[in-house]
Amino acid sequence: MSENDFDYDDYVKSLEIILSMTEKDYWTQYIDVNRHQVNVAKTYLWVATALVGAYAALYSQYKNAILSSGLSTISMVAISVLTAVAAFGLCLYAIPARKGYESIAEISWGEFSEQAHNLLSEKRKHSYISVLTKLIDRVDSSTYYNVRTNEKRAKLLRITSWILIISFSFSLISAFSLSLSNLDVSITSKVKQEVIMDNDNNTTPKPNEAPQNQPVADKPDVPKPTGPIGTLPPNYTTHAEKPPKGSIRVTEG
Repeated sequence: MSENDFDYDDYVKSLEIILSMTEKDYWTQYIDVNRHQVNVAKTYLWVATALVGAYAALYSQYKNAILSSGLSTISMVAISVLTAVAAFGLCLYAIPARKGYESIAEISWGEFSEQAHNLLSEKRKHSYISVLTKLIDRVDSSTYYNVRTNEKRAKLLRITSWILIISFSFSLISAFSLSLSNLDVSITSKVKQEVIMDNDNNTTPKPNEAPQNQPVADKPDVPKPTGPIGTLPPNYTTHAEKPPKGSIRVTEG
């Protein structure tokens, strides 16, 4: 089979199409996906910051209620705060590409021009096909490396999103538990107040009831006088009259 039996023109067209597709995929991973992941990480940073700020404000306002609510509520509040802080730190760790992105050229683009020049110097045929093949291989290898980099960051961002959801969920549960404990305290205090009021009403004497166990009034330690003698008023007479027996005689003088 002679060399003219091979359809090099169609093969070159196929290589050009493949190179165009691999190049688009490379720039999508290197620019579009990278930019989208960074924007998502920034959003998670703002969410984590907002949660931490809200938790700090609520704790400063309801500190006494939280500390007196019990170990379970305190634990849930602590988990909410710690998970929000962990999500913030994980976002900071995920934003920069840990292993970076790989370029198409290993050293510089000059290596491809050098290859073409060497093929020309050696008077080899189909140098264009050789350069296209090397470009496709390099773009494909770099794209695979960049996809792995984006996958690692995407995994960290997914973990961050779940941590934020856990933090918010625990904050809702702790708020519900805190509201229930405060409701129980208010009901208990109200019942105690009603019992105290009932006891006060039962111990207060009624107006028509005579007081009992009243202290006896003190009496003077002296003999009691005999009082008036008889029941008739005194009869006043003169000396000319004979005073009746048993009456008092009063003379003028």
